[in-house]
Amino acid sequence: MRSFLLIFCSMVFTGTFSAKGDEKQVRQWMQGRPVKFLENQGQMVDMNGKPVPFVLFKAEAPGLDMYITEKGLTYVFIKHKEEHERDEREKDYLNAIPELKNSENIEIEWSRVDMILKGASIKKENIMKEGMSGWVKNYYLSNCTDGIRDVHAYEKITIKNI
Repeated sequence: MRSFLLIFCSMVFTGTFSAKGDEKQVRQWMQGRPVKFLENQGQMVDMNGKPVPFVLFKAEAPGLDMYITEKGLTYVFIKHKEEHERDEREKDYLNAIPELKNSENIEIEWSRVDMILKGASIKKENIMKEGMSGWVKNYYLSNCTDGIRDVHAYEKITIKNI
């Protein structure tokens, strides 16, 4: 199981699953940039603004967000739809609305894959963190009015005893 996870994560972050034509861009972006795993200290929320304490870490690459959760991994594949990819009906609709006519319209397609590891229970205390970044992030959000300070990212994490 451990080997499968390492291979799957490597494939995803090297662009194997990237959208057609984006693979070169992903490889260039990744070259010389280690993936950083941002620790969740309460700053991550769902689409309704509610904290998601079951998310332990988040890693990002062009077109991909990966979350390490208490039960496995979640991949969110993101693609920005370009103007030339829209059909005429979509273009007519956007041009018919005065507020949108001259604005930059961005359409995003996304897909989510949850890899639930049967019987898994991933705990923060079972994660070894290595290669702490030299920077920190601070968050001031509605769900944490006092702020969440000194959130670190790591180059490598190892999950033990899944």
